[in-house]
Amino acid sequence: MIKIKYILLHSVLFLCCANLSAQTIYTTVPTTVATFLRTPTDIIQSGMGNAGIATEAVEYATLNNIAKAPFSKSVMGFGVTYSPWLTDIGANGAFITSLSGFKQLSSEQAFSFAFIYNGLGRAQFADANGNNLDEFNTHELSFEGGYSRKLNDNMALGFTFKYINSALGKGTVNNVTYKAGDAVAGDVSFLYRSENSYNDVFALGVILSNLGNKVSYTSNGSKSFLPANLGIGASYKFNGDGKTSITIAGDVNKLLVPAIPKVTNHYKDDSIAMVSYTQKSVPLSWVNSFADGSNQLSDLHVACGLEYGIAEKFFFRFGYSYEGKSVGGNKYFTTGLGGHFGSFGADVAYVIPSGTGLNRSPLANTVRLGINILLGNDDK
Repeated sequence: MIKIKYILLHSVLFLCCANLSAQTIYTTVPTTVATFLRTPTDIIQSGMGNAGIATEAVEYATLNNIAKAPFSKSVMGFGVTYSPWLTDIGANGAFITSLSGFKQLSSEQAFSFAFIYNGLGRAQFADANGNNLDEFNTHELSFEGGYSRKLNDNMALGFTFKYINSALGKGTVNNVTYKAGDAVAGDVSFLYRSENSYNDVFALGVILSNLGNKVSYTSNGSKSFLPANLGIGASYKFNGDGKTSITIAGDVNKLLVPAIPKVTNHYKDDSIAMVSYTQKSVPLSWVNSFADGSNQLSDLHVACGLEYGIAEKFFFRFGYSYEGKSVGGNKYFTTGLGGHFGSFGADVAYVIPSGTGLNRSPLANTVRLGINILLGNDDK
């Protein structure tokens, strides 16, 4: 059971819930809510260091780039994933799971959906003196639906609409009522795919995700940003002799949320700066994320991965994930296995432990599982 003090609810937990650990609010790190939206739940992607925006894999395509769906050789696909997490800090019972799928409406277009649930366990809340208050089942979820269509033989565009609910606490303290936060958001996805005479495939993908309204958890209307993100990925699949394949993939992600103002220890100036920050409009925040005074290279999340396939049935994966200091500083290796038998497949990914404290991934030392089914073919 997680014990969380009410005094931290608004200033820390709601802004940094993915870590669920002590962290000063006086930091230049961009702060967002519903951070689970940036946690890859695609198990194939997870085994490749979280690189997956432009990979060939479509089993969990709705989770990283729905523009892949019209290029699938399968008419329909579904996937279920499960990842226990936060075990390193004793948050037993915490997990993130997803159900996703796509259905080609024709050879040119497809519909996709996804449901993501982030269960953070049952929390015992306490006041500043350690007196127990309410218990609450903390959780977050997202319902997503999308449409993608080929622009020509090599390019496709996709749009996703999502509803987000983040329930991290409830109750009234000091005349402030805490409640679940709601938001609506959208993604825009693009994929370029080219296949040569050797059946090798090059792909380039771009996705703007979590473009939505601010979220409020309190009765006073204070609002925080969703983790809007710009992702660019590329992959190359060598099909070799047709019996084996090698896929190399890499993604670069940029959080489209500006860093909070630096503290000057001048109360009036700091207060004005924070008010200006919290009242900033969402579109303006996307623009300001590129001009917030931070080192832009330290704002990036870089992922790279390798997959070796045998007869399109057995897959061995390895990857590396790197976050700049300004967005968490997590660095870790991943590995994974996959097996596809007929229409059915299963995938496993493992996050190799590394780092300490806030620099340690909440998924460290975690085995992640996924099963999927792909039906039909493209002879329609």
